[in-house]
Amino acid sequence: MSVRTARLATAALLTSMLLTACDGAGSGNASAPRTPAKAVLAEADLPEGWSPATSQEQGDSSPVDRPECQVLADLVEAGRPARVGRGAVGARFANAGGVAYETNVFELGEANAAAFLKEVENAVGACGTFTTTGEADGGAEPSLPVHARPLAADPAGDGSYGFSTELVLDSDMSMHTSVVLVRRGGLIAVSDGESADGPPDTKEFRQFTGLVADKLTGRADRSA
Repeated sequence: MSVRTARLATAALLTSMLLTACDGAGSGNASAPRTPAKAVLAEADLPEGWSPATSQEQGDSSPVDRPECQVLADLVEAGRPARVGRGAVGARFANAGGVAYETNVFELGEANAAAFLKEVENAVGACGTFTTTGEADGGAEPSLPVHARPLAADPAGDGSYGFSTELVLDSDMSMHTSVVLVRRGGLIAVSDGESADGPPDTKEFRQFTGLVADKLTGRADRSA
C-alpha cells in the first residue's frame, strides 16, 4: 500500500469513526427515535392492561405571580414550555384501573434541552409556593396557591428530573400533579399524572414514566 493510499484509508476510517460518534452522541442507542412524533408513546408500546385514553385539549397555562415559576405551571397545565408553542406531540393513556396519564414530547436542541432540565430544577428550588394570578380567560379565574417540591425520578436517557405540585382549590380539595422529564439529545419527554385524591400512585406513575423513557431512548423491553 502506498503512503498516499494509506493516508486516504486512515482519513476515511477517522471520518467514519467521527460520524458514528456524533450520530450516537447523547442517545446511547442508535435505534432511538429522532423526532417528537416517533418518540411519543403509542398503543403498541403499552403492556397488557393499558389503553389509549381521550386526550384533553391543551390550551395555554395560567399566568403566575412569579416569572421564574411560570415554567412549572406550563408543564403541569400544558405539558410543554410556552416557547415550544404547539410543537409538542402528546398522547394520553389509562391503566387497567382507569387512571389516566399523559405524555408530551418536544424538540429544543441538545444544548437547550440540557439547560431546560436545569431551568426546571432551579424553578422547583425557588418556587416552594407560588400563586396563579387569575388573569387567564379575562380574569375569570380565582388566584390559587400552588406548592411545588422535587420528586424522585428514575435515571434515564441523558438526564431526568421530577417534581410534584399541589394546587389548592379550597380548604377541602387540592389537585395533585406528578411530573417527570426525560431528555435524550435534544428531545424531552414529559410524563404527568393528576389526582384529586392525593398524589398519583407512585408504582403506577413510575411504570408509566418507564414506558415513556423506553420509547424515547429506544429501549425494547422493561420489567414492570
